Amino acid sequence: LLRGPIRCRFRQCRRGNLDRTRCGCPRGDHSIRRVCRWGSLGRYLRSGDDGIVIGAGPLLKSCLEAAESIQVEKKINLAVLDIRCIKPLPYDFLFSIAHKYKKWVVVEENMLAGGIGSLLLEFISDNSLRVNVRRIGLPDRNIQHGDRISQINDAGLSAESIAEALADFFKRSRRLSIRKIGVSRVE
Repeated sequence: LLRGPIRCRFRQCRRGNLDRTRCGCPRGDHSIRRVCRWGSLGRYLRSGDDGIVIGAGPLLKSCLEAAESIQVEKKINLAVLDIRCIKPLPYDFLFSIAHKYKKWVVVEENMLAGGIGSLLLEFISDNSLRVNVRRIGLPDRNIQHGDRISQINDAGLSAESIAEALADFFKRSRRLSIRKIGVSRVE
């Protein structure tokens, strides 16, 4: 009989695979990593200077592909962060991200309302931080049944769709900052 909250943890090997029988690690090298320690709440998968893409789970590969294509096509250098542990929020880590990056894009394979993007927006609002945030996630509509790839494409969460949203967000942000500079020079 349980009298209180419980937590389920899934064991992962060094490469992050849940199924250790098919992970491809050398035999016997299934060292288990702790996911929710204070020192390892987030992991940078890619470094960048212009902004950050925050995600978790299977969409991180699409985020990396989108960040690579944006750098090649638009010369926008974005960092990609695997937040890995959503609760409890790593406040110190998020403060350091907010001081380093003023533009965040949160990508999640979840509904936008009540997801990680909403949680991060609450954190930003509660602490009066000045960060521009764009959330990319599942739309609030029915998605047709099918295989995962067709559903991801239908929801607008493919690498190409993410890259378009990133380009639009950062192009718009650059255009606004250029206008502000231009206005201050005129005055």
